[in-house]
Amino acid sequence: KQPIMKFKDLDEGYKWLRYYQDKLFLQDWNIRLALEPAGEDSDTVSQVYYHQPEKEAVITIFRHSVEYYKESVSKNCEQHLLLHELFHIKLDLPYDYYTNGVDNIEKRALYTQNHQLVDDMSKSMLMTQYNLDFSWFRNY
Repeated sequence: KQPIMKFKDLDEGYKWLRYYQDKLFLQDWNIRLALEPAGEDSDTVSQVYYHQPEKEAVITIFRHSVEYYKESVSKNCEQHLLLHELFHIKLDLPYDYYTNGVDNIEKRALYTQNHQLVDDMSKSMLMTQYNLDFSWFRNY
């Protein structure tokens, strides 16, 4: 079995959202999922907006063209993108926290380091769930 590259529909996305909410102890969060076409010039594959005090969030997965995915160095699997955004919520690592309107090298480095941690954790969870090794995420 392999991770899901593209959810069949929103219902399948919500099925996995609820599954991972349970695994990450995020059951008390109200999280909306959106599957949206990507903007023509956008490189963004997913994003999350959340409000910690209210425990509510919106995760958006942007669907790019087949050509976009073929040119990517890493596979952009929607199941991984969903997990990635959930780890942002779990670890409370929003981009604004690091920049807060100021873009300096120290804050950029901290953000990059923590963003890599989020990505490693989400990939590790899929590797464990599907018994994969890291090479599965390569697109070459």
